[in-house]
Amino acid sequence: MARLGRGDGAGRGRAPADRKDVVVDGLVVRVTSKPIRHLYLRVRDGTVEVSAPLGTPVGRIRDAVRARQAWLETQIARDAERERRARDRDAAAEVLVWGRPVRVESGASGPWRVELVNEALVVDAPPQATQAARARAVERWLRRELTGELERLLTSWQAAMGLHARRVTVRPMTSRWGSCRPASGRLTFNADLVHHEPAALEYVVVHELAHLAESGHGPGFQALMTRFLPDWRARRRALRPH
Repeated sequence: MARLGRGDGAGRGRAPADRKDVVVDGLVVRVTSKPIRHLYLRVRDGTVEVSAPLGTPVGRIRDAVRARQAWLETQIARDAERERRARDRDAAAEVLVWGRPVRVESGASGPWRVELVNEALVVDAPPQATQAARARAVERWLRRELTGELERLLTSWQAAMGLHARRVTVRPMTSRWGSCRPASGRLTFNADLVHHEPAALEYVVVHELAHLAESGHGPGFQALMTRFLPDWRARRRALRPH
């Protein structure tokens, strides 16, 4: 951060901050007026930000930005290069969606949106979005994808089996693909199931629903599985190596 003068935090908490944009020679500068004594400049995610004392004239802010123009341009260029590298990494990345490798690509600049288009997961994001933020957006999309498929399968299989969960959750799990608490009627599914084939998810759904009637894995449970999903053993074998 570049600093003009030496701030001491004077007046902290005495008045709310006031924010506005100021254009300096075509450059949009985000100005925040605060109860401080001196003016500060910095570049964050490619945006020039100024913290200024309350009541600072716009002319003084413009003069300060112009005085640091070379430094600001260097910082903006560095941010742009970091963003370019992040986009390149995004474009080269892959994620498994229902057992298929899917490229993760950067899309247009603008509001957040993640969409599966022609075997690619396209991430539209604001210009200042970081690689970590993009990764979180992809994770949210995967969670929604899994949740939607779970809802569809549960609606179908609960009706077919005559067994109904009272609560369903999705979360990361380290040693199980799913769990069931018969007493509370709660089913939990591993968030990583979205990376496997739909047949694997269907097996786990039927498996956990069956536990609502049979708590163990004995003959009664196996008979229930065979009745509703005759190839359940093959699906289990396919899932186990993962």
